[in-house]
Amino acid sequence: MKLLFLTLMVAIFFIACKKSGGSDGCAAGLKLTANDTTPFVGDSVVITANQKGLYYQWASSSNASHLSAEYSDRLTLTPVEIRQSGWYYCNASKPGCNPVNDSIYINVQYDQGKPGCSLTNNLITNTAGAPDFNAYSVTKTYDVSYNAITITAYAGIGYPEYQFVFNSYNGNTEPKDGIYCTTSIAAFDPLQDADLINMNCLYGFYYFTSDDGQKIYVSHVNGKLRVSMCDLKADDTSGANGLFTGQLTEL
Repeated sequence: MKLLFLTLMVAIFFIACKKSGGSDGCAAGLKLTANDTTPFVGDSVVITANQKGLYYQWASSSNASHLSAEYSDRLTLTPVEIRQSGWYYCNASKPGCNPVNDSIYINVQYDQGKPGCSLTNNLITNTAGAPDFNAYSVTKTYDVSYNAITITAYAGIGYPEYQFVFNSYNGNTEPKDGIYCTTSIAAFDPLQDADLINMNCLYGFYYFTSDDGQKIYVSHVNGKLRVSMCDLKADDTSGANGLFTGQLTEL
């Protein structure tokens, strides 16, 4: 009788183990993995579910509009942007089975680098015909009109005035170090990435603004915000244009 009882217990344990392992055709669980959870801007991120042959629904805490291949066991973010940082959720199901789900956090990093030209702090030169600029005032402020952090630099009457405007959708947050991408107007929308920046230069009747898609290097020196640029092209509506090279550090 004792032997029969032990035999029954082993049989029940074996059946239970098989069922929990998915012998009924249902997924035992879901596990999400990524080729990189801390990618840099521009990298490709692939998030993969370990169960195949199911119906998948993906969601994100950052921006659902970028969820490609929504019903696949694989989600690809390429090129990845800072605004795509956040939690990624997958719910997988199959008729007659309980759904399984998992989540993973992707933390996109600012691209890093240093300017490749020789720079003197708080000096800006240009080829647009404006005088060389030696700043006596470099101020970082939160500008309510832009809802953005700005750096504004002065060099006195008769000299240009420079301003750098960070993406207004970052609000009143300290800019992170990294390589930023210029936009031609200091007006942003929610689908633009956090690393956008506008450079503008007011000189007399001229108002130069940075062309799209150029690099500005943002860093901190002893806790002070710094912007650097090499041969950054800027245009005025009159057709005047030039290349601007320089570096400003808040005073």
